[in-house]
Amino acid sequence: TFSVKQLESLIEKLEIDVFYSPILVVVDYADLMRGERTYRDTRDKYDEIFSDLRQLAARRKIIIFTATRTQRASIGKSNKRKDHVSEDIRIMYHVDYMFGLSHPTKDVIRVDVVANRTGEENVSADVKIKLNVGLVFGEEVELEKKEK
Repeated sequence: TFSVKQLESLIEKLEIDVFYSPILVVVDYADLMRGERTYRDTRDKYDEIFSDLRQLAARRKIIIFTATRTQRASIGKSNKRKDHVSEDIRIMYHVDYMFGLSHPTKDVIRVDVVANRTGEENVSADVKIKLNVGLVFGEEVELEKKEK
């Protein structure tokens, strides 16, 4: 697992070695990141990791995009809300935006604005999807179905 300090070291290395400064960093599941110390409660680890990620984003003026778990109570719910956040609700206080994704029907993904530092929350948008169509340079292309 990776810590926030290690992530920042990697960003610095990119800047020095290849003169590249990312504007977007995707962290595959921040809940799995390593904390910097020992914690009496796991929730404190999550709070610190999300706080450290926010500080890193502010220092570097970058966007950090990650995922986190929801509670079992959110399974099957058509809309995601703040009280569906798993482990520690404090992580929401470290994000600018938090979106919940659900799949209410076969061809729709619902995007819920769970937290929004600068605007409206608890709004949703349904996005129609075509699972057999991809976009290549902005053009729709039929995707081949794989035989099982």
